[in-house]
Amino acid sequence: MTNTADRWPVTMEYLEGLVQERTQETARLEFKRELPPSSKNDDIAKDIASFANADGGTIIYGIAEDGSAASEIIPMLFKGIRERLVQVARTSLDEPLNVDAWEIPSRESPESGVVVVNVPQSHRRPHVFGGSVWGRTATGNTTLTRRQVGELFARSDGFASEFGLALPKRGRIAFRTDRTYEPSSGTSTGVRHFIVLENDGETVVYGGEWAWVAKTGAALPIPQDDDPFPVEVLHPGARVVLRVLIPTGVASPLRVQTRWRDYSGREGQAVWPVSFSS
Repeated sequence: MTNTADRWPVTMEYLEGLVQERTQETARLEFKRELPPSSKNDDIAKDIASFANADGGTIIYGIAEDGSAASEIIPMLFKGIRERLVQVARTSLDEPLNVDAWEIPSRESPESGVVVVNVPQSHRRPHVFGGSVWGRTATGNTTLTRRQVGELFARSDGFASEFGLALPKRGRIAFRTDRTYEPSSGTSTGVRHFIVLENDGETVVYGGEWAWVAKTGAALPIPQDDDPFPVEVLHPGARVVLRVLIPTGVASPLRVQTRWRDYSGREGQAVWPVSFSS
């Protein structure tokens, strides 16, 4: 529900479920009983800016909250609401923002109901409102410190492009193979296979994972020794080396899928072809 990459399939039944389950507000989800009066557009702008400067998120107008939990659906007349929200985001922020707003009609009338606003994680942040830069916490909006604002500028693809600045290469978990030879009985030589998982970027990655996959995308149960993953933090240039046992009868070439999150919380993944030979 808090995935803001796309419109999640919202229906009135879904919203009623939020209320029945007393879904809690988070840093990426906020409930509003009603839209502020037209004299309070500043409140709307502050909310939108705070989500855009953080990880994005969703604001639902027309759901009351009690103790930060969804408590009741309060239908609103739709007239002009969606247009007003979009206009505020485009005209009230220093660095305008496009938001996605849509209506969920109530059971009683197609002209009233709940309005959902999807605020994307912005690549042109920070978005300034009223001379301040706002961000999000689990309990609501907060003004950002000088250091936090600097970090937003440093991570802003749009800002770097506008001023011709070079951004660091984003971290990722890259994959390669390695092997060593060791003497065995008689004249034969044994082979030990390893995989190397390394952050080959210039920024930290988080939540690193990996898995063997087949051509069909299915996971393969290939054993390995002392697997330390998932890894919470992998710094630039850091690597993990794993010895793997390649069972007989496994079709080649194999593939490895790596997953991670970058400094902005954006998820990344890559699939790496590999073929072991003795």
